[in-house]
Amino acid sequence: MRLKKIDWFATVGKWMMTDQPSDETRRGLHASDFLSGVRQIFDLVLSLLIAVLLVRTFLLQGYLISTGSMAPHYYGQQKRVVCLQCRFPFAVGTEFDSKTDIQPTNLAICPNCLAAQTDLSSRPINRGDHLLVWKNAYQFRDPQRWEVVVFRNPNDPLETYIKRVAGLPGERISIRDGNIWIDEKVIGKTLEQQRALRIPIDDGRYLPTPDETWVPRWSSEMEDTGWSQTGTIWRFVPTKKEQEDWLTFRQTVRFGGEHETTVCLPEEFSATISTEFTPEKTTFPFTPEPPFPGVRWDRGCLITTGALSPSTHQKLGALSSSPLYQELLKTLFNESRRIPVSDFLAYNHELPASHSVMVDECFLEAKFRPEQLSGSINVEMQTSSGLFLSRFQLEEGQVSLLRGEDLKLVQEVRLEPSLNEFVVEMSSFDEEIVVAVNGKEIIREPRKRDIQRQYSKDLVSLVRISGTTTFQIDSLK
Repeated sequence: MRLKKIDWFATVGKWMMTDQPSDETRRGLHASDFLSGVRQIFDLVLSLLIAVLLVRTFLLQGYLISTGSMAPHYYGQQKRVVCLQCRFPFAVGTEFDSKTDIQPTNLAICPNCLAAQTDLSSRPINRGDHLLVWKNAYQFRDPQRWEVVVFRNPNDPLETYIKRVAGLPGERISIRDGNIWIDEKVIGKTLEQQRALRIPIDDGRYLPTPDETWVPRWSSEMEDTGWSQTGTIWRFVPTKKEQEDWLTFRQTVRFGGEHETTVCLPEEFSATISTEFTPEKTTFPFTPEPPFPGVRWDRGCLITTGALSPSTHQKLGALSSSPLYQELLKTLFNESRRIPVSDFLAYNHELPASHSVMVDECFLEAKFRPEQLSGSINVEMQTSSGLFLSRFQLEEGQVSLLRGEDLKLVQEVRLEPSLNEFVVEMSSFDEEIVVAVNGKEIIREPRKRDIQRQYSKDLVSLVRISGTTTFQIDSLK
């Protein structure tokens, strides 16, 4: 059989030339394609709308948070601020649907270094956080304690609230001294819940620029201390002194406050200083202006209300050049800035140490880097229940919790391998002591709060660190 060779390209080209549609046919085809495209788009949009309506009606719904009752974990309308001193980012609440701040002075206080930010008027207002809520979540399970839920006001169904679950059905709930009691018991939180609910008061990653109003929060009271700081890293080298060298945290304030600080002077200064506190005579109706604002003289003692201002400190310093007097005055200046830890929250504009409540609950997080696997590292917490000390024995990989001034052993846990580099978390939340290493909880011990001691000045220092070996600390919070 002979096969005829066919020129396919010529044949196809001839067909294309002879069977090409006319202009009218082409216009009809184009119009049909356009209508078909429009119909496809319409069907797609309609299907999308139906899907959105179904999802919103039966599954999900979006909400905008307007107020700051859940701050700092969920923000309402707010202004974002970066501290001018330490570069710590935080938010300041504003009125909903208003272009002005709640506080007319536009004052904001950094929660990390307590520096005042006074230029908020030019900052833009940010809308509140957006939530996507699963409407049928509790058809498959019951609400869990500390979960965030959204619900409607029973008296006004158009109002929607966002809150955190504290009590469950059938429980008897009360709030005492800042703790939630369920059926006459304080309800503790898991380590994960504590991390989610803690509020930062000092973050070692954000160091403030030193100025005349700043007193370092972490310091050692020993003269020849083994502690040194380079940037955000602390390093400890043991000394041969019998006294233990502690790195102590004490909350400080830059200005303001209602607390009182007293320094008593030797008799050699009393006659000179007391005459300076006699106000000048003025005529009615003018009130004599105090010579040293915020400071008074009482039976040989200087007493300041709030933080002693640099200007008043300078005026007091000019009264005597005695080194002893200058040293006592420096003590008054520094100690007037030491305040107990309180429930101050920068979002609400309140000034620290005023309109605040003292707390004895603390959460410490730090990364330890021992330079040798010997000796121990100690982390101590002072609470209204007394002293608790976590001792990390490096070579043995052992963690001990001790209690009281006599350091009575409470719990002991052995870890594997040896403690080379590790992250420690220790908290005193909810009348419990919790210790975790590298993210894993290893100790939980109940403690009973002493309410009278909770509000005493003994609790100005809540946390301190020491050791018997050379080590570094990073990410101290």
